[in-house]
Amino acid sequence: MKISVITVVLNAAQHIGPTLQSVLDQKKADFECIVFDGGSTDGTWEIVCDIAKRHPGKIKSFQGIDSGIYDAMNQAIPYAVGHYVTFLNAGDRYHEDDALQNLTPHMGKGYEAIVCNPIRYNGSGKRLLVHQKKLNYVWITGLCHQTVFFKNKDIRFKTEFRLAADFRLIWECFHRSNGNFYYCDKHVIEYMDGGLSDRKSRQVYREIISILIQSKFHPWYSKIINLPLYAARMLRG
Repeated sequence: MKISVITVVLNAAQHIGPTLQSVLDQKKADFECIVFDGGSTDGTWEIVCDIAKRHPGKIKSFQGIDSGIYDAMNQAIPYAVGHYVTFLNAGDRYHEDDALQNLTPHMGKGYEAIVCNPIRYNGSGKRLLVHQKKLNYVWITGLCHQTVFFKNKDIRFKTEFRLAADFRLIWECFHRSNGNFYYCDKHVIEYMDGGLSDRKSRQVYREIISILIQSKFHPWYSKIINLPLYAARMLRG
């Protein structure tokens, strides 16, 4: 089954090449790479165009004006023709060249989403293997969005949430499918530490609190248990 890998980027000339190459290096997997550039001025767009020219048919690239990362993702989603859609940020990369191939056998089974594990690394090259917990309604957690492969159906981020729209989308998909997620215990992607969510953790928690208060996806007991926990995390910053 075909996988659409979406990368949105703005002024990441240092990172965009290795990220796209990690996608192009995937063996035996049926995939496409979609790149949305939000108007880079540091040479990022030229790098994307050069890579796309050298790999015809594998990369769809376009520029546009967006109001933030989730708006950029929303603009890219309609170009995806894959059965599943995933998002890979500039600076992130697939851990091995058979990463996508290892996930495709699970994609013909009707799962709403397939979730794998990430490897977190920092600028010095230090890596941490992360094992993500399965979602449940008692202890509300999020998932690293780069590790989630969504069925290509009604995927759209709520852009009023600037930093936690991925949290909301993942829970929306979980709720509407009655938890029909498949958890693959493989470390598939490497993502770079120090992103916007790390730098603005207090705002992330503030948005999660707002999502939980408004949520039709979470039962009352989930809110009673988890709202105080996220409030405490926000206060700690």
